[in-house]
Amino acid sequence: MGETTRAFVALVLPPAALDPARAVLRELRARPWADAVKCVPPGNLHATLRFFGDLDPPALARARAWARSLDGAFAPVASGWTELGAFPSPRRPQVIWLGLADPRGALRALAARIDEGLRREGFGRADKPFAAHVTLGRVRRDRRVDWSAASDRLTIPAAAFSIRTIVLFKSRLTPAGAEHTPLETATARDQAPSDNGTEQEGEQP
Repeated sequence: MGETTRAFVALVLPPAALDPARAVLRELRARPWADAVKCVPPGNLHATLRFFGDLDPPALARARAWARSLDGAFAPVASGWTELGAFPSPRRPQVIWLGLADPRGALRALAARIDEGLRREGFGRADKPFAAHVTLGRVRRDRRVDWSAASDRLTIPAAAFSIRTIVLFKSRLTPAGAEHTPLETATARDQAPSDNGTEQEGEQP
């Protein structure tokens, strides 16, 4: 069967979005409880669309061909930052995240089309519903974080940006954390004047 590859598909945000998100990360690291949270390296910030887990070579080849087919096949999506949140809940935070604005449902619609396309390629349904967010950190095992202290007076950046990039990543786990390597990159199509900077309904990645 050959060696497997741990892989996932994600939205990669532009520098205009990532710089403010990194500022939030710096604020989190300055909190007294920061040692209880393993923060995501600034270069690894992304919004996951589908986590595959380990793919064998034939499945990886299908995933790569599918990712290449996305290039120019989707519209840019306007977004921004919303609130700081936690999974599974603020009462029991395990994952700390920064939410992505999706006022017209464009991100959710794109994620649904991605899921449909992957199911057509034989990858099945996603193991969890899409949530428009970027993970900032994970609470370490056997540690707890007081959510009111975590979110108190945290500055949420008022940034507006356009998401234009979908990447298939290889992810390698190391003692220092996950290393993400782009395997395929798809870029949104150029917008025609009639698009008015918004997504088009009914397109199929």
